[in-house]
Amino acid sequence: GHVFQQISNRGFHGCGIKADKSLWCWGANWSGQLGDGTTTNKSAPVAVSGGYQWTKVATGVANTCGIRTDDVALCWGDGSTTGNGTWSDSVVPVVISGGYTWKDISVGDTHACGIKTNGLAMCWGYNWDGRLGTGDWVDYEYPKAVTGGYIFKTISAGQYNGCGIRIDDTIVCWGDGYDGQLGIGTSGSGVYTNIPGPISGGGVWKFVEISYYHACALNMQDEAYCWGMSDYGGIGDGKIGFGVSPTETLCGSPVGKTGALVYNSTSNILQYCNGASWIGISKP
Repeated sequence: GHVFQQISNRGFHGCGIKADKSLWCWGANWSGQLGDGTTTNKSAPVAVSGGYQWTKVATGVANTCGIRTDDVALCWGDGSTTGNGTWSDSVVPVVISGGYTWKDISVGDTHACGIKTNGLAMCWGYNWDGRLGTGDWVDYEYPKAVTGGYIFKTISAGQYNGCGIRIDDTIVCWGDGYDGQLGIGTSGSGVYTNIPGPISGGGVWKFVEISYYHACALNMQDEAYCWGMSDYGGIGDGKIGFGVSPTETLCGSPVGKTGALVYNSTSNILQYCNGASWIGISKP
């Protein structure tokens, strides 16, 4: 079997890095997102072309990017994110333009973002809703600096938006906020921005990830907060609808915060809240 040290899965394919730093992918491959030189779907992991060693992999819907051990970033699959100065699909990894070195990378639907080794963020791809955070509405087939000159610790590309944690541990988001994904206290058809802006409530954070219709983050106490659409309970606060500002995830029935303990007399066990559900830990 395959043993992976890192894995990424989004949309219809997944990729993983093994202990020897080799990169393998599997699943849908209509745009060449598996990077094996074909557009044939694979039901089992196949080695990514090139024989490179990798430290980071990030998957999108029909695209993939990764960072090699020499800090060079490559992308493949759908041409919206290859970042090599063209809009052409690629069935093998291609080096993104600019000659930069990178420490983090994330892939959305039709855009990607990365953090260079100096901490500055850049994005590339489609940009009609400001998802690149470049202060304009221009599509870029090569990396373009995120406006503001901020130093970032981590970055996440969503469907039509992005979020990142700056060096001061604050979160900023940009792009489409129709469903409240920007965490700025509002939502709707007119909510979008091409400039990174802070989420409501401030706070300091260690992790953030933005997906299709909502985003989630961990604060320094490892408490989870989410915001955006929650039609299917994606915010984890026990409600259905929208949360336009960061809302702490809770356990339900009874409602409890992460780390809370309760005694379940029916099951005769002690339970704790892991931020989403009650987990039994022992009998009294």
